[in-house]
Amino acid sequence: MIVRLLTLVALLSLPAIGYAGDRPLPPECAPRSVDDLPAWREWMRILGPDWLAKSRAGEASRIGNDPRVFRYLDRLYLAREDGNLVTFADCIFGNGMYWFIYQHFDETGGFYVVARFEFRHSSYVLVSRATGAEFVTFGIPDWSPDRKRFAHGACSAMNGPDELYVARQTEQGPQAEASIPLPCRGGECTFSWQSASAISVSCANEATDSRVKFRFVLKGDTWTKVSN
Repeated sequence: MIVRLLTLVALLSLPAIGYAGDRPLPPECAPRSVDDLPAWREWMRILGPDWLAKSRAGEASRIGNDPRVFRYLDRLYLAREDGNLVTFADCIFGNGMYWFIYQHFDETGGFYVVARFEFRHSSYVLVSRATGAEFVTFGIPDWSPDRKRFAHGACSAMNGPDELYVARQTEQGPQAEASIPLPCRGGECTFSWQSASAISVSCANEATDSRVKFRFVLKGDTWTKVSN
């Protein structure tokens, strides 16, 4: 019991640092003078004091009693294999706001999956449990049947990137391998692995009320777009 209390005290006494590493939070994440307080008060009035409660509750159920993952208020702590911690700190005020929600640990890739939300954008940070190295994606990794690669991507009516990406798993962690623009046009695209070297893509075409379909295929060392 004493050991657990000492561990908790050590965690809570850590400095407020930026996400995944020792980068400090940007200035807009803390009021700099009394002049900033009215704007912060207005943000709280608009959002409400418990606007993250539902997301945090879902996160808490996923974390459970995992000794390697811990949430305290605006901080998310992930344990590396060497015992050090990777820290994510939320910035929940202003147009540059962002916050993090833990998703799960990916056994195939050996990394934690953390969602990073912004005012009009979202992405995911994959954090290696072994080294703490990060890899940013635009969707939950979707592994190929042979578990050597994963695909990710998204359509966004606001900020893009409107692309499908393929990453290859290496001993050093995920490495970007290929990308292809998606014809989202304000709609949505879905994709799925047909085999270890072929991805089927289907995108809505709102103008014609139909779907654009094609495949992204690995031929040799090159990924190529081909018609269905």
